[in-house]
Amino acid sequence: MKNTNKTEIQIENDLVRTVRKLGLPELIQSDVLEVLAGLSLLISEGGYQSIFRHNPAGSVRETIGRSSDINIIPGNEIGICCPLALALCQGEAASRPYGFRNVMRKVRSHMINCFYDTGVVMIVTDVWSPRLIEESLEDMEAHQAKGKKVLFFLVNGSKLTLVDMR
Repeated sequence: MKNTNKTEIQIENDLVRTVRKLGLPELIQSDVLEVLAGLSLLISEGGYQSIFRHNPAGSVRETIGRSSDINIIPGNEIGICCPLALALCQGEAASRPYGFRNVMRKVRSHMINCFYDTGVVMIVTDVWSPRLIEESLEDMEAHQAKGKKVLFFLVNGSKLTLVDMR
């Protein structure tokens, strides 16, 4: 990953400790922390909204230094399933491709299609409310009951915070 030392500083220490306490396999935990570092760099450089100006999947991949071992939702990957998936949501408008509900529908589809491969899904959003997650909550809880990890990160300014689905 590019600029690892610089970006490690930008991830909140509490967030790193929290991720380490999740009981993720070491390799996946390392990948999650790398993704968080890359996102923190992107957010600190141009704000979360800047990720969506041009090909979000491409800019995130480039910054975190990943090629094909992560699925980015929404994205153009068809038929490729990776152990880690990253979903990027912007706002809640149903008319937008990155709107929370639209992205969550794609996450649910991905988790079904890649059930045997994807173990962790990171969902990054700049909006959060119980009514937004309501449509997806039972599906996410069912996947967690089968051993999958679903991690929601709320963007607030330049800070990422891990939030509970409930």
